[in-house]
Amino acid sequence: MKESYYQLVDENSDKTELVFHSDETKNGIKYLDDSLDAGYAIVVGVNHTIKYRKHGIINEDTTDHYVVIVGRKCEDNQLYYQFWDVGSRHGDNEEYRFKLTSENHLISEKNYRSDGKTYTVTQIRRNFKNQKLVP
Repeated sequence: MKESYYQLVDENSDKTELVFHSDETKNGIKYLDDSLDAGYAIVVGVNHTIKYRKHGIINEDTTDHYVVIVGRKCEDNQLYYQFWDVGSRHGDNEEYRFKLTSENHLISEKNYRSDGKTYTVTQIRRNFKNQKLVP
């Protein structure tokens, strides 16, 4: 079952680690780049804790939270995606960004969480206004 337009990551059946889907990740990042180039922000799902939900499944049980990617820039040959964390009082902090790793994973370096957990992008949602960009 497809949980999101681009489901990049799921937890394994034992709920002990993240399993990345390389084709979905490549397609999702291309869609994200095309959307940003067209001026559209994109909602993405993130994971911050393996087996976060103890009682019942929410989303697909991998996505714990949602943020909005609003931009992209390159610094010192490293690509970053700026995000707003709509679930916090400091949602538009300039330090909130995802680093694109060599494996095409999007990992946050900083977010509002005080426990030090990072965000890993698990889903890329389709923006209603840019359906024409969808293959």
